[in-house]
Amino acid sequence: MAEVTVKLYSVLREVAGKSTLKMAVPDKSSVKDVLEKIIHQFKEGFEDRYRLVGGDNIAEYFLVFVNSTPISHLEGLETKIEEGDVLDILEPISGG
Repeated sequence: MAEVTVKLYSVLREVAGKSTLKMAVPDKSSVKDVLEKIIHQFKEGFEDRYRLVGGDNIAEYFLVFVNSTPISHLEGLETKIEEGDVLDILEPISGG
């Protein structure tokens, strides 16, 4: 198992009720695995806010950074997570 820190911002912080999570995830877990674990843990809030269902592409909903590097510059949702990694998860803000 690897312990990682997940930092949540804005609406995600409200959904989870906290800004930082310490999580134990199985070795060789991916960013997608971590996101799915968070969504499952706070299922009701995520379903209410994002209407997430099984087949949705969760990458469309969040900006994710691993150790300050956007996952778009890594291996996307398949980026492997290691002991001590810090994930920052933000909801993109739009407006006009």
